Amino acid sequence: MCFQDTLSAQQSHDAPISGRAPEPPQSPPFITFSAGQALWKLYQLWQGGDETPLRLSLLSGEDPCNALLGDNLPREHQRLQLLLNDAAQARLEALSASPDALDERALVFLTRDELAAWLFLFPAVGQGRALTNARLQQALLRHNITTGIRWDTLRQLPTLSQRHFRMVPIAVGTAPIPGRDGHIADHFPRTIGAEVQVDVLAHEDYESLHLVRDIEEHDVICDIFPATKGTPGLTVTGRALDAPDGRPVTVPQGRNTCLSEDGLHLVAACRGHVVFSGRSFHVKPVLELREPFVSPQQVVKFLGDIHIHGDLPDGASVYAIGTVQVDGAVGACTIEAGENIILSSGAQGVNRASLRAQRSVYAKYLDHCTVYARESVQADCIIRCEIYSDDMVRVRTGLGAIIGGTVRATREVSATMVGSQAFRPTHIFLGGQPCEEAERAQVLQEIEDTDRIIAELSRRTDEEAARQLPKLKLHQGVARLKLEKFDRELEAAAKAREALDCRLLCDTAYPETIVTIRHKEILVDQITQSCAIGAAGGHVGWL
Repeated sequence: MCFQDTLSAQQSHDAPISGRAPEPPQSPPFITFSAGQALWKLYQLWQGGDETPLRLSLLSGEDPCNALLGDNLPREHQRLQLLLNDAAQARLEALSASPDALDERALVFLTRDELAAWLFLFPAVGQGRALTNARLQQALLRHNITTGIRWDTLRQLPTLSQRHFRMVPIAVGTAPIPGRDGHIADHFPRTIGAEVQVDVLAHEDYESLHLVRDIEEHDVICDIFPATKGTPGLTVTGRALDAPDGRPVTVPQGRNTCLSEDGLHLVAACRGHVVFSGRSFHVKPVLELREPFVSPQQVVKFLGDIHIHGDLPDGASVYAIGTVQVDGAVGACTIEAGENIILSSGAQGVNRASLRAQRSVYAKYLDHCTVYARESVQADCIIRCEIYSDDMVRVRTGLGAIIGGTVRATREVSATMVGSQAFRPTHIFLGGQPCEEAERAQVLQEIEDTDRIIAELSRRTDEEAARQLPKLKLHQGVARLKLEKFDRELEAAAKAREALDCRLLCDTAYPETIVTIRHKEILVDQITQSCAIGAAGGHVGWL
């Protein structure tokens, strides 16, 4: 039974000894001493033969000792039970030897970590002497308890009637407080949804697609909360306890970012688009071009994002390490982006436009273009294009039509309409790795062209041929190494690709739509509504 819960009441009204300890509260876990145990026998002698079990606990209301025990309570209760029974057995033996005079005794219980101590008092018998403050202090000193002693409790204890067979918290230490680990609070998300689906592509831009996020110079990217030092603890025996310091945080500082003067914020060093890549935030500069800005045959290269506020004429080439957005019409030109391509007004490629994105391509329409996307391709309309997507092709907005040409996608092609009422042949290839396979075919063609040129130059004896041959042979060797690398990667991924499900979903499929899955062709020979063709669970065909 805990003592602290009734201490204040005892101070105001010192009731006579009743011979029985009050009923313990029911909430904390208890140690129960019952028939056969030494402490219970001693308790019975004191209370006059009542068979009620004795229950004790180290927990007491809101006492600070409770928090110090924590998960150690069961182990400490086990130690306490053994200690009390041993002490009670010794007292029973002493009582047998001297039944008329046995002094009141204080038993000190000290936790293993020495952060808390309790007193347990055995009552005097017959002419035995009562405890004094001096004797209680001596009991504490024998256990080296010198710190955190509750002196008020110690002074009042000898005068209180209900002090026996209770656990009395008498000293409490200070637990060490570990330092707090440093952490980062981001103002910008670190990830962008892998699959962005839009409703009206003509109105989409950077912000509504959430592909990039604008930031101004000196804007805060994230807050930095440094690690704090630990606060040492102190045991009731006066021993200092070390506290570990918090672990420092790694600041995700990347290109075009810097720390604020106080070191508590990561800020943008320039205006641009903030992105998280690898382990750091970066601010990519934005090249904004307004008409007239790009002439035919002009090449624009930029280590950031490019935003063209107008048309992109035939023959122009645009290369960006980030995202390329063109607000106007795109002609027969070349666009390569390290991230996304956004064509708000579409592209009229006349079979000479090449669009290549390491992430996704979004366009109002694509007409006679060749498109490569490592992720998805999304458009209102695709007309006689060569499309290569390592994920999905989605044509569900606007007209939602795929008419003619060839569309290759690893996972899915989804459209409102495939083919046309004129029965224009439209080829859909599902599965594989379209972009990698296309690149392999290009390298193979490059090797064949180089072989032909080398053969022609080898028949010549002029100085120009002799000068060009070593360069061509070096180029040929590099191309063959690339081809071998493609072959190894495609072969390694072949089994995994075979297990992937893939499908064509469209509201209407017209005749001359040809779907190829794992070398199997499925021909649509009549107008089909709610068309679903694919591979699922080993089955290839109509779903």
